[in-house]
Amino acid sequence: RLNSCNIKAGSRFSGIIEHAGDNPIKICMNEGSMLRLERDARSIIIGCTEGTLWITQQDDFTDYLLHSGDCLAINRKGLVVITAFSDAKAELLL
Repeated sequence: RLNSCNIKAGSRFSGIIEHAGDNPIKICMNEGSMLRLERDARSIIIGCTEGTLWITQQDDFTDYLLHSGDCLAINRKGLVVITAFSDAKAELLL
């Protein structure tokens, strides 16, 4: 499933991705950092365990703010962008 959603830590990513076969994948993101889930990320659950995350999905006109303890199930095919509003920690449940 990880390979199918293709996690991309682009030029605006600052943090650590721990995914060596782990489920959930644990991510530490620095404030302002962005992470992309490309291709089909449907059914992945993004959980915020610390800080605040801003989530956008391709073809979804709603943006989602996740605070510590919140989660979001991705329900659309296409690009998902995760942005850290503050230093944040997340888990991706595949």
